[in-house]
Amino acid sequence: AGLGIVCASQKALAAMKDRVREVTGRNNGRSLLSIVGDLRRFLVGWIGYFRITEVRTPLRELDSWTRRRLRVVQLKQWRCGRTVFAHLHARGVDRPIAALIASRSRRYWWVSHQRYAFVALPDKRFDAMGVPRLAG
Repeated sequence: AGLGIVCASQKALAAMKDRVREVTGRNNGRSLLSIVGDLRRFLVGWIGYFRITEVRTPLRELDSWTRRRLRVVQLKQWRCGRTVFAHLHARGVDRPIAALIASRSRRYWWVSHQRYAFVALPDKRFDAMGVPRLAG
């Protein structure tokens, strides 16, 4: 039964991802807090509707993907390599690693998935900002 829910909801998952992409767009000139507020409103309603599913793996994957999108937004807002370096180093990333990441700072999606991006921008930070967990 759980597998049928996942297959039947592929269209709904695609629509959800499209909406998250729209809200977390990198070129809209909005603050991270504003983006998180809009994302929160959408996700709370979406979770309320889809919480009935017993299959948690797709929800965990969506949760991880959404937080990665938020990391990308933050990296884009830091803009240049020096700023990325300063923020990463201030958040506990070693100087050589922060320098390496900062040298590739325009590759937002790649940088957002590096282990050190999780150190500097942990999930707890987004939890504190009010981003709800999809998988509970």
